[in-house]
Amino acid sequence: MAKNKKNKEHYVDNVRFLSEMVTYLERCAAALESDDLPPRITDSISLMIWNICNRLSYSPSFINYSYRDEMVSDGVENCLRYIRNFNPEKSNNPFAYFTQISYYAFLRRIQREKKQLMIKAKYVQSTSIDDDIASQIDNEINSIDPNSESFKQYLQPLYDIDIKAYEEKTIKPTSTKTKNFEGIV
Repeated sequence: MAKNKKNKEHYVDNVRFLSEMVTYLERCAAALESDDLPPRITDSISLMIWNICNRLSYSPSFINYSYRDEMVSDGVENCLRYIRNFNPEKSNNPFAYFTQISYYAFLRRIQREKKQLMIKAKYVQSTSIDDDIASQIDNEINSIDPNSESFKQYLQPLYDIDIKAYEEKTIKPTSTKTKNFEGIV
């Protein structure tokens, strides 16, 4: 018998997650008062955080990146870093809190990977492959696959990126607005 959409269990039970977070934060506050180290995160909290990060990585925005595992790792790391900043008095939705942390961790990883790609592209475009080395590589490749293209022809489209257009798009101009400091003593 198939479950209704209403009865379908979610991969993270938000009510249980909230109660476990409240318990964990109370234990952290007690440890802080007694000058002890903060307690370890429970296995169920860590599993819920990992589920949030892992399932977010399968969303259409992130599924096609080859470094999805690194994005999940960054998301988990950031969630654990900011776990004690969750305030149940302000929000009763830890699922949304940790999803947002993971989302922005994913975006930061994508930016770092794009930056590394640009560094590789600049390096490939700035270096000229010696013809002797290229011919040696071509001979080795042709011995494996005689129908393959030359090494230079193979490398060029991989890193044929318009670097100037990318840099203009990513470097944001500084604001020319000045703040009004009148009346400040």
